[in-house]
Amino acid sequence: MATNTTNVNGETYAHHHVAIVFSPNAGPRQGQQFTWKTFGNFDFSRKRKSKHQKGNNPNPNAVIRGQPEPEWSGEASALEADSFEDWDPTWGSHTFTISVTVRMPGHPSVPRTFKNATIDDDSFSSKSDDGAMVKMGGIATEILRKGINPIVDPTLSSGGGGVG
Repeated sequence: MATNTTNVNGETYAHHHVAIVFSPNAGPRQGQQFTWKTFGNFDFSRKRKSKHQKGNNPNPNAVIRGQPEPEWSGEASALEADSFEDWDPTWGSHTFTISVTVRMPGHPSVPRTFKNATIDDDSFSSKSDDGAMVKMGGIATEILRKGINPIVDPTLSSGGGGVG
């Protein structure tokens, strides 16, 4: 669990906690949970491309919403990453459900779930001030906030293309 100072709407919160849990969707640890204690700098992007539909009018006729391409990245201590690799030695061959929960005193927790997340990037760096760190990253099929995908319209039967 990482502790940081956070500024929300002009108020500073000194103790915000981020809990990050990986749960394999296959392999020998399928359905089990690995809770990271040193995972830091966790970033994600829904990365959807939108374009203007053009025609004879000088202004665009419409906005075409593209399919989301969610990505995630972060880093953990090299020792804990080594423990993770011992815990699930087949981590590169399957996807994970990644749960990221942000907690701040006096506020409800904010869970985000990364469905079918891959670990595609696994690189090592050692800095004198941070110690040895392993950087990780990958893609996911979707990112849910409190169980809802804010990009996809759930009323569409195809599950895509709409703006929710």
